[in-house]
Amino acid sequence: MKNKRLGATGRYPSGKVNRNDEGELRFAIGPHVSGGVGIEFGKPVAWVVMPKATAIEMAMLLLKYAGASVKAAPPADHTEAPEPGPSA
Repeated sequence: MKNKRLGATGRYPSGKVNRNDEGELRFAIGPHVSGGVGIEFGKPVAWVVMPKATAIEMAMLLLKYAGASVKAAPPADHTEAPEPGPSA
C-alpha cells in the first residue's frame, strides 16, 4: 500500500484547530497483504480529526475491505469543520 502521495499536504482546510495541528493528511484504506485491512497515513500520526461525513466514509471503507455487507450510503456533505483534536 506504499504511496508517495500520502501524508501531509501542507494545507489547513478547516483552519488550524490547535497548536499541535499539522494540517491536512492524505491517507489510503485498502486490503493488506496479511489478509487484513490496512490504513496508510504516509507519516507518523498521533491523532486525527475529520468532519463527520468523512468519518462515515472512512468507516464504510473499513467495513467494505473487512468484507462486511454495507447497505447505507454516507452523506454527501463535507462542509462541516472538525472539532479541535487533543488539547495541548
